[in-house]
Amino acid sequence: MLKKLVRYMIIILIVFLVLAITFMALSPKNMYFKTSTSVDAPPHLVYNMVNNLEKWELWSPVNELDPEVTHSFSDNPVGPGAKWTWKGNDKVGEGTREIVASSEGESVRTRIEFNGWDKESFGQWTFVPDGKKTQVSWAFEGGDTAFPFRPFNVLMKRGYRKTYEKGLKTLKDLVEKRANEKIYNGFKIEELVATEKHYLMNRQEVKLENIQQFYAQNLGSLFMKAQKAKLDVDGMPSGLFWNMDDNASTIDMAAGIPLKEESNIAGAQMLTIPERAIRQINYYGDYSGIAKAHQAMKDYLKDYNLFVDYPVIEEYVTDPGQEKDPSKWQTKISYYISENQ
Repeated sequence: MLKKLVRYMIIILIVFLVLAITFMALSPKNMYFKTSTSVDAPPHLVYNMVNNLEKWELWSPVNELDPEVTHSFSDNPVGPGAKWTWKGNDKVGEGTREIVASSEGESVRTRIEFNGWDKESFGQWTFVPDGKKTQVSWAFEGGDTAFPFRPFNVLMKRGYRKTYEKGLKTLKDLVEKRANEKIYNGFKIEELVATEKHYLMNRQEVKLENIQQFYAQNLGSLFMKAQKAKLDVDGMPSGLFWNMDDNASTIDMAAGIPLKEESNIAGAQMLTIPERAIRQINYYGDYSGIAKAHQAMKDYLKDYNLFVDYPVIEEYVTDPGQEKDPSKWQTKISYYISENQ
């Protein structure tokens, strides 16, 4: 009786081993899956949310799995070479994601390294225009798995895919909200057409720390010239900028007074800008915070792959001499959109 039982146990064990080895042999050596969705936004807007690893914090499924997860990023979080390291609970683990390749507005490829796992995995993103929408795909390519562990590529695939689908859904909602509202870093981007403008101005290369002094020396005198020539003013004092390089120590700019018609006046320059499409932000606050508004505009232009014709114009709508509360000081920031896109 005992021998018969042992014989049955051996047979069962052999069958189990045969089934297990068969399962291992039939299982893929790596995990692969792809999730896709249609996003009602242009390709560059979606692409920029993926190609900048810092922006992954806004939509990545990692944060949902572990709200307390910690993140750190390379000095440059954008494009090839950018790295993101995270450390969290058992659901997200610890690892590093690096952008290894990206093609502007078309694709992003990332390398993923999980601590405790010596195989590299990869993520592949594609962004394909579809009319006014974008077809977005996010694929996961797991590293080669040792033969005994290959069944895990089948057993765990559904959970991984579900996590990626949640992340892609969050990204879609975020991108479509931005595309609909046109709000960047709290600033509303207005899409307008500016009528023809004429500026009486003085253009110079100015050190950044001397901009306010430059305005003080020129805006008043330009206004006096316009009055003396009996010219009608068509707006508030303005700054015109021909370069917006954050790393430069000087800026090519002008102090200007908008006029209703073009006129030649001795001791000043005249610039006429024809009717053009512009993007505009109404900034409220003192000048120390205006760089954030310009950065918001640059992010918008990058999302829509738009190029700018200079000058960029800041029109100082509020007179600080009349309004003492800096939070109410209004500046209209206008970027002229190039007709040669």
